[in-house]
Amino acid sequence: MPTLVDLSRGPYGLSGGSILSGSTNVTADAFWYYPVTATTAIVTFSNLSGSAVSASFTAGNGVFGAITQVSQSEGIAVLYSGSYQYPLP
Repeated sequence: MPTLVDLSRGPYGLSGGSILSGSTNVTADAFWYYPVTATTAIVTFSNLSGSAVSASFTAGNGVFGAITQVSQSEGIAVLYSGSYQYPLP
């Protein structure tokens, strides 16, 4: 995964994503986990030592990074993909 996002596509270089609803476990190549309602989730990152964050998220307070998996127990969230510049400058 390249490390430079294309900011012409949005403030985080976002280019679409998936809506997660209820209890779900998804594997992804994503950039931003954004809960729309309060939820409890385990978010796994490819570039973080220990690789997973287990937390109760309030609506509107998500996390971003090189997300590879999300296990959500309830609620609604959006899992955004990143749009990367390629080739890198």
